[in-house]
Amino acid sequence: MTRPLQEKKRFFIALIFIILFFLLIPVVVLYSTGYKLGKDFALMPTGGVYVFYPESGAKVYLDGQLADETSLFARGIFIDKLSSQTYGLSVKKDGYRPWVKSLDVKEGKVSEAWPYLIPEIISTSSVKRFVTLNSGASVTNDLYDDVVRLFATSTNPTISKVRAASTTVPIVSSSTALVRKDIQIDLEPTGDKGTKRIVAIWKGNKEATPFYFCDIDRLACVDKIVVATGDITAVDFYPGRFDVILYSTKEGVFSTELDLRDKQNTYQLLSGNLQFKVDNQRVFIKDKNSYYELLFTASSTLINATSI
Repeated sequence: MTRPLQEKKRFFIALIFIILFFLLIPVVVLYSTGYKLGKDFALMPTGGVYVFYPESGAKVYLDGQLADETSLFARGIFIDKLSSQTYGLSVKKDGYRPWVKSLDVKEGKVSEAWPYLIPEIISTSSVKRFVTLNSGASVTNDLYDDVVRLFATSTNPTISKVRAASTTVPIVSSSTALVRKDIQIDLEPTGDKGTKRIVAIWKGNKEATPFYFCDIDRLACVDKIVVATGDITAVDFYPGRFDVILYSTKEGVFSTELDLRDKQNTYQLLSGNLQFKVDNQRVFIKDKNSYYELLFTASSTLINATSI
């Protein structure tokens, strides 16, 4: 028969557990708030990285090591307990070009990243004046007429606004500036003939300034950044994004991001002296007297997107 512990032994055992409990509480609290064990078992403050991508199936790598993958229910990925240093972040998805960025991580701070992925191959769909029905009859394509009027305007109205306007009265605006989510995009002259720069201007509250207008500590924020410079002919927001833009030059149509941290991911989507217009989630291209719709699907098979 097992004899019960003596009262004195039970007291010392309970005392040991109480001491260990109070010794471990600070360690657990510090670890849960972002500290980790470093050399010589010293607790070191850490930082983190937050990555958001709105689609599933994107793999997030940190310094070449797979950290996590986005899913239908987890589009935001948080990587914590990182030492203060510069990390190489990359986001990859089958059928898309990889997105890369160097991120500085500091203790007690979270570095944000909002990658955008461009299909490896981009295709276009011709917008024809006439379409053929299953019966074999040829009818006028309403979309063609809408797109023609869309390019006839000096600004960037949507097709719905074009349809609401008279075909004989062009839609005009007193400003060529584009504003989305309190971010204004505009073209400014540089002083060099034929050269303009794309600027992004924050128009909202200072407390809500996006991270790409600020340093990592958010101690120094600006309300204006230069996104790109060159023989730029047009600019607009990328469909569905307020931190990515499309712009055209004599060499082609490009996409780039407002996040200027190394590297600024810029892609040439199409080559040639083309015009483009954005209509909500759709992008239309004009090549002389022909019109096309740009298709952002990974299964496209025509035109390669080139990283700059």
